[in-house]
Amino acid sequence: MPRTFAYVRVSTVGQTTENQIQEIEAAGFRVEPRRVVTETISG
Repeated sequence: MPRTFAYVRVSTVGQTTENQIQEIEAAGFRVEPRRVVTETISG
């Protein structure tokens, strides 16, 4: 079974990691929460 990883990064107040994960899943990918790497950068 293939493993899918996701790297999600936000750098503005209007962005959220949750929105990006939803977009990935809407594209047909299933990413286990333990395989999601998040990063928040304040700009």
